[in-house]
Amino acid sequence: MGSGEQISAHKVAGCRAVLAWSTETALAREHNDAPVVGVGARMHAPARAAEIVEPFLALSFSGGERRARRIRPVADFEVAGDAPLISGG
Repeated sequence: MGSGEQISAHKVAGCRAVLAWSTETALAREHNDAPVVGVGARMHAPARAAEIVEPFLALSFSGGERRARRIRPVADFEVAGDAPLISGG
C-alpha cells in the first residue's frame, strides 16, 4: 500500500515521506519538501509505479512561505518533542 515505506522513512530525523497513488498525488513533493515517496507495490504494476515516481523526481520544493509555514511545526516537533499545532493551508 505504500504506508510501510512512509512509516519507516519517518523514523529518520528530518525525513518527510508522502504516499502517491497517482501522478497528481506525486506532486506533493512540491508542497511538502518530501525527499521520499511511497508507492504501494501491490497496488501498481512496475510500469505504473514508474509513471507515478517520475513526476515526483522531476519536482523540487516550491519554497513558498505558505508551504514552509506548514512544514515548520513538524521540524520543531522533531527537535522539541512537543506536539505541533498544524493548521490547513
